[in-house]
Amino acid sequence: SSASNNNKRKADEEVNEKDEKVEKTTTPTTTDETKEEASSSSSSDNNKTYHGSCHCGKVKIEVTSDLGTAGFGACNCSICYKSNTLSKMITPNNFKLISGQDDLSEYSFGSKMAPHYFCKHCGLKMYCHGNVPEMGGEFYSVTVTVLDDVDLKGLPVDRMNGKE
Repeated sequence: SSASNNNKRKADEEVNEKDEKVEKTTTPTTTDETKEEASSSSSSDNNKTYHGSCHCGKVKIEVTSDLGTAGFGACNCSICYKSNTLSKMITPNNFKLISGQDDLSEYSFGSKMAPHYFCKHCGLKMYCHGNVPEMGGEFYSVTVTVLDDVDLKGLPVDRMNGKE
């Protein structure tokens, strides 16, 4: 059992070292399937408009997506992993900030190519916005749990490898 604990501790240290290097040099990546979903979401027949807000209600968004059929993603980069973020990649024409521009706070790390936006009052992470050619260009990655009337049970989850 002691040897197994030592092996786990060593593996955890390697993951932490690797994650620190990735944060300094790269941004999260997605699978080809996710890139295709993000770039084609404006033409999907399964699109639905969702409304969402932060916990205190000061920041409100509108998202058009095929979330009900295509599901959402879970990234393993350090910030998404630590905050247990479930997100949906969408194109800019499918995202609208309804209210709360002045109530948002921005957090950037690593390459600073995809800043994350939080409500400054309640602290809820709303989305990240970036332009990464390897991810298909400009995108929004919306935290799906801020969207109203979304039942996550049974929806497919695309695991994105943001560590490498």
